[in-house]
Amino acid sequence: MSKNLFGNLLKIEGMYQASTIVEEMSVKVPQYSTLYSTSPTMSWGSAVGFLPGMQELLYGPKSSGKTMIVLDRIKQAQKEPGTIQLFVDAELGFEYESTIRWMHANGVDTSRVLIIREVCIKKIFETHLLSNIQKELIAGNVKINYGCLDSVQATSTHAIPQTEATINQALKKDSRTKQDFGARANYLSRIFPDYRMFCRDYRMFFTFIGQARSGGADRFGNPIWKTNGGEALFHEVQYRTLVTPWGEPVFSEREGATGKPVKVGHRVKFKFEKNKAGEGLDREGFCDIKYMKGIVNPENELIVLGNKLGIIEQAGAWFHYEGQKFNGIKNFSEFLIKERDVYDQIFNQIMMTASSQPDQEITFDKETGEVLE
Repeated sequence: MSKNLFGNLLKIEGMYQASTIVEEMSVKVPQYSTLYSTSPTMSWGSAVGFLPGMQELLYGPKSSGKTMIVLDRIKQAQKEPGTIQLFVDAELGFEYESTIRWMHANGVDTSRVLIIREVCIKKIFETHLLSNIQKELIAGNVKINYGCLDSVQATSTHAIPQTEATINQALKKDSRTKQDFGARANYLSRIFPDYRMFCRDYRMFFTFIGQARSGGADRFGNPIWKTNGGEALFHEVQYRTLVTPWGEPVFSEREGATGKPVKVGHRVKFKFEKNKAGEGLDREGFCDIKYMKGIVNPENELIVLGNKLGIIEQAGAWFHYEGQKFNGIKNFSEFLIKERDVYDQIFNQIMMTASSQPDQEITFDKETGEVLE
């Protein structure tokens, strides 16, 4: 483009220089920090973290750990002072015995979490998000840096009266039909452009939870997961992550005379199938989830990932980092738990190289948690 043509374009009403746009946005748009997961491997998989103003789709089979990952996102989002977090409960499963108790046990301030219980997708977007919430954001009464919808597949195109009797009836009898699924897919495809601009303008990172169903297997025997209700989410979001259980339960406790193991958690495998914010496309990894506890053992992930990326050296059972030696991953993990500054230093080094490293899969041993070459 010639300088004269560029200069003429700048004189046209509505045309601005990039510096002017950035300057205006820095004044009008809230500036929030990048959101990271407690799991170092998931943060590395995103390449640049989870940027404000973007949208994410977490989908996978039931009981794979999607909601627990979202609750961890809320925990991390509360590090931004003066903000609140939004949780839209379309499954009507947000109750004290599990979710609220988990938040209290993990240091989450529940007074800063706004819970909306609604199953009608039109009311969720048009009444709550793009009307009531937006009015409060414009007035400056609230600052929301994170929101989630659990779950898209549980929403309906018609409203269910929110009384205790009708909620129990709705949970026992599903009144949705195939036509309702088609109407929901059509509605999502029409409302998403507006909602994408809403998240961008107010810098709110939003996560959609979607339950997937089995679509058979490919020729290599790998399972194929599909979602019902259209593909608007697949095309509109910036991040799309497949979350599936992996392997046998990694946590087991023995109780009683028989000594039978009791499942108290499982390992989650995730894959970034879409990432328009960095180089994290098709990156895979694992994290450990313990029920009523959330993501655990991030120190083990950090050691394995740092070793894979060449930040931490390993010679046999010994790990070397900046002149310090540790015998075994367990001793190194205990050191990182006590020395959080060293943990943060290694994490920052990993994220600095996350967007320039080639895509590679981090494979763990199920018993020891060590990396497999």
